[in-house]
Amino acid sequence: MDMRKITLYAVFMAAVAILGCTNQDCLDDLMVPIPTSDVTPPSLEWEVTNVGTGVSTTYANAINNITANLSDTLNIHLIGRDPDGGVMEMSFAGGGFTYTCRVDTLLQTVSTSIITDVADFSSLTSVALKEWKMTKNDCRFDWCSGKEYVSGNLYNWGQVKNFNGGVLESHLNIEILE
Repeated sequence: MDMRKITLYAVFMAAVAILGCTNQDCLDDLMVPIPTSDVTPPSLEWEVTNVGTGVSTTYANAINNITANLSDTLNIHLIGRDPDGGVMEMSFAGGGFTYTCRVDTLLQTVSTSIITDVADFSSLTSVALKEWKMTKNDCRFDWCSGKEYVSGNLYNWGQVKNFNGGVLESHLNIEILE
């Protein structure tokens, strides 16, 4: 077992202990026995919160196209669920962002990819989490400091796998308006 898996398991067990979740009823709310077969796929949804307004919206389609303003700060949550088979692995990647700024008459375009975060629970053998949430907080779009903003997009990608081979993928594309 590698250190990342050990760390995730230790964090999970510490959370269970801190929450006082030692009886079966509490564990039933959080965990499910890993089944030998499960035909139901996991679910995946994006929850986007505008920090300034406090408004939170959930998106559960395979491809979600939304807009945000240049002045917005967003918290983006990716939530994977499988109440029948348990979440085995979840990935949250910002596919990247692209933006264009103008300096006088020259356009400057910048594109980059964002690192993928992975939560891997494949080392669990008898019970699994029903739900896992990954978060990117304080996403800001102050990309063109001192220049004129022309356009921009933030691309996010997520995937969840259950213990019986079910996989679901989703995209959240955010067009940034001035």
